Amino acid sequence: MLFQYVAFLAVCAASASPNPCLHKGCPLKGGLNLRDVKRMTSSRPNILNNSNNLNILQWNILYDKVKNTSDSWLFRKDFVCDYINAVNPDIMGLQEVMESQLVELQQCLPHYHIFGEQRDSVPNALYNPILVKRSPKMRVTRTGTFWLSLIPDIKGSKAPTSKEPRICTWVEIDNGSTKPFIVATTHLAWRSQKTAANQISILIQHLQSNILQDAKQPLVVTGDFNWESNSTVYATMKEAGFSNTMLDSQFVFPALTALPPYPGLIDYVWQQGFNSLFSATLMDNRPDNGRYLSDHRPVLAILRV
Repeated sequence: MLFQYVAFLAVCAASASPNPCLHKGCPLKGGLNLRDVKRMTSSRPNILNNSNNLNILQWNILYDKVKNTSDSWLFRKDFVCDYINAVNPDIMGLQEVMESQLVELQQCLPHYHIFGEQRDSVPNALYNPILVKRSPKMRVTRTGTFWLSLIPDIKGSKAPTSKEPRICTWVEIDNGSTKPFIVATTHLAWRSQKTAANQISILIQHLQSNILQDAKQPLVVTGDFNWESNSTVYATMKEAGFSNTMLDSQFVFPALTALPPYPGLIDYVWQQGFNSLFSATLMDNRPDNGRYLSDHRPVLAILRV
């Protein structure tokens, strides 16, 4: 069941700031619903509808752990698929995707290639997949998954003190007009900042040493980082030369991405080598009951090489 695009936007619940928030003076209560993204960018065709731009969506969609309630995947999946189709991103980095959920995403999003491996071999282990729109301008030339451990090529391996394996999935994309670029996505540990900082250091080092063709190759890293801007994790990304699109874009509309009971701005789209045009936390809720689509808000970033 797919909603018609216009009808879907008309009924989505809104919680957006009424005034555009420009650059660094943004209240954290901001964010935009998708209807306002379309309206806000309609007079700026160089942002949303420019074929030279990349629309990147970051989203932890919440694994199917809550059974027999309105928040279970059974009752959310159509709305999640509809919402992704309404946003229509070029590339997505997703987290907390079970194999059963991945199969359903493949069915409802046939116009996307899906890349990634499970983080370990237990039944219904989680993926952090990357979805790339099937388009001549989005030709995937390389792809892979590595583990955030001291032996990153070994499936199921873990960083010291990590309670479960954590992974990074990546793709290299050639759009035919610019230098090929890398998009990676990850999901860091939440129990221990020390563990998460160790994981992000491994991620950065492995990308730089083993994935990037050279130090100047454009790179995007999306993910549920689980730690806010006052953390060692955040500082490590900044020290490595990454730019947080939610801070450094021409237009930014930030709001909390992790919802109660553990609220925080912890989902990011980081970049090197791009021009950041726009970034927003998307605030739409389910149109049937007003509840959240997931326990994380999606983040939309619009970039240009």
